[in-house]
Order: sequence, then C-alpha cells, then structure tokens
Amino acid sequence: MVAGTEEDDDRYIRARNGDSLLTPFQCDTCHFRNLMDRDPIEDHPQDIWVKKLIRRANLDAFWAREPKTVNATLAACR
Repeated sequence: MVAGTEEDDDRYIRARNGDSLLTPFQCDTCHFRNLMDRDPIEDHPQDIWVKKLIRRANLDAFWAREPKTVNATLAACR
C-alpha cells in the first residue's frame, strides 16, 4: 500500500466492504453490554472511553487482513 492514498488515510478509522465476511463482528454497544452487563450511559466519560476502546479493537481486527484479501473474498461472495 502506498502511503498517502485514500484507503491508507481511512485505515483504522472505518471498516471496508467485505471486512465482516472475514472477521466476526459485534457492534460496540453489544460488546459493551457483554462486558459490563448493562447499557452504556451516553454522557458518562468512562462508558464513552470503553466504547472507543471497543471500536478500536473491532477496527484492528478488520484491518488485520490486507485489502487484497478482503476484496478477493468480497468478489468471491458476490
């Protein structure tokens, strides 16, 4: 991957089409409920922080795959 490309700029900020085909996914709120055994409080600083950490873990899992692998899997599924 060439540094400075649009995809490189989005790395670890959002998932790509096809990421969920290769990596089990659960939303941030559902992960929070599983960990904390309650719903997050929207304006509670600690809950906001935990949800950010969960989001980062989800994105790290998605980006553990190279873009070519994700694109090939997506194409095969289509």
